[in-house]
Formats: sequence, structure tokens, C-alpha cells
Amino acid sequence: QGKSAEAVKWASAAAGSTSDPAFLRVAGDVLAGAGKQREAVAAYDKGLAAGFDPALAYARASTLEQMGDRPAALKAFEELSAKAAGFKDVSARISALRK
Repeated sequence: QGKSAEAVKWASAAAGSTSDPAFLRVAGDVLAGAGKQREAVAAYDKGLAAGFDPALAYARASTLEQMGDRPAALKAFEELSAKAAGFKDVSARISALRK
């Protein structure tokens, strides 16, 4: 709706004030979409600290890959695969990162 600055402000505030994994995933997605990948990963990490969620772990791994941190992304996708075998395209992402 053209309110990206407001969304980023909300997402940053939410990431700092909640431990709800669902809110942290949305906040991380907003932050990642705004080019604030490090903040997004921090939000995802905080959400994962509350408990494993494959969608949250996938978002984290994808963001690490977008940041160009191939070793961290590979590790994150491998951990996701170990906990949620067959989730989305994780196997293909792992194969691509190993090349």
C-alpha cells in the first residue's frame, strides 16, 4: 500500500518487543523485503529460540542465502532438512549451495 517505511518501523518494533514466532516471521519477512537482512535474521533467530518452526527456519536460511553467506545458508538448510525432511525445496537448495 505504499507504506513501506511504516511497515519497516512496525517490524523493527515487533522484532524487539515480542517472542511470538508468527509475529517474528512476519517482521523478519518485512525487514528482509526492505533490504534489512541482518535484522531479519535476528528476528528469525529470536522466533526459533521459542521453538522450531520449519517456515521460520526456511525464511532464515533463504535470507542468509540472499545475503551471500553460502556456508551459513547451507548449514541452516541442512539443519532444516534434518528436522523437517522433504520441506519445500530444501534438498534442491542444499544441492545448489554445495556446488
